Amino acid sequence: MQYIDIEDLVELSKFLEKEMKNKKNELNELDGKIGDGDLGITMVNFFKGINEFADDYRGNDIGEFLIKGGISANNKASSTMGTLLSSALMEAGKQVKGKDNIDIEDFSMMIEAGINNISEKGGAEPGDKTLLDVLIPINNVIKNSINKSPKPNIIDEVLKTAEENAERTKNMIAQHGRAAYYKEKSKGKIDPGAKAVVFLVEGIKKYINDSPPN
Repeated sequence: MQYIDIEDLVELSKFLEKEMKNKKNELNELDGKIGDGDLGITMVNFFKGINEFADDYRGNDIGEFLIKGGISANNKASSTMGTLLSSALMEAGKQVKGKDNIDIEDFSMMIEAGINNISEKGGAEPGDKTLLDVLIPINNVIKNSINKSPKPNIIDEVLKTAEENAERTKNMIAQHGRAAYYKEKSKGKIDPGAKAVVFLVEGIKKYINDSPPN
């Protein structure tokens, strides 16, 4: 896919809700080792909130959709992670306000805005054992592909990067949230938020592979 429009985005969001339902128990189990044990529920509710808004949305402005969808997601997924993700989604939407389709460069810019928002709101930095330890490396892969011609299909590389960097969080000591209470005991356990990003990339890959090119 060279670009996505509002129809693609709505379909992707609904597809990712199903994917998160399939991964809910696994995420809850991971989160239960160093957190509240509800990350799977949060991820399902996050997309459920977006999709409840999507059912009534009649426009084609991707930025508007993401901003208002983020508000709906925040109302549905009222947890620390839910709030962080919703805020990041709204910030990402601001980068593409007024656009009826987005390409890989837009997508990278949106991820960058989301990363900065999460870092600002949550105080996390690389190496703190959070989802940023996966988001930052995968966005570097995306950014490095922008000026290449022809545009490469990078989803396999993005997924591999996500998996490798999520695995690296096992060697980190948690600095934020409930996981930080475990301190040294958090070492050896994968960060649940980082793993959630892996599952999202897996879902995006499935969606892309099942969708006609545009």
